[in-house]
Amino acid sequence: MEYLTVQLVGENNAVVRFVISTVTPMQKVMDIYCKRLGLHRYEATFQYNGHGIKMDDTPMSLEMKDMDFIYVYTRQLMGDVWFKEDADKF
Repeated sequence: MEYLTVQLVGENNAVVRFVISTVTPMQKVMDIYCKRLGLHRYEATFQYNGHGIKMDDTPMSLEMKDMDFIYVYTRQLMGDVWFKEDADKF
């Protein structure tokens, strides 16, 4: 099994490095990154070579090389979400 180091760069230019297998689903990396930074998974988008990374992508499927960069962008989630079923409760 082959391993490589990927570098995730946040908007503040802080770099977090992960050593992962070339067949590890990127969801695992994304989830751990978000947990470490206290983000909800859907508050962050991950891009490699200018394209969004899907949860089932792997370093192999993305043709990543050792020490490649993944850029992480955070987005503001909208406030409360109102569901039609709950509208009559308020």
